[in-house]
Amino acid sequence: MEALEKAREFIARNARPIDLARWNYLFENGEVNSIKKAFEED
Repeated sequence: MEALEKAREFIARNARPIDLARWNYLFENGEVNSIKKAFEED
């Protein structure tokens, strides 16, 4: 298993919503609005 896949699994299991939104934005072509929404909910 490659390092990025291991990191993806770790983030999915352990990250706070804001960190998961940042991961998705940076590595999974996520939306910047999801980061804003997670920040407002945190």
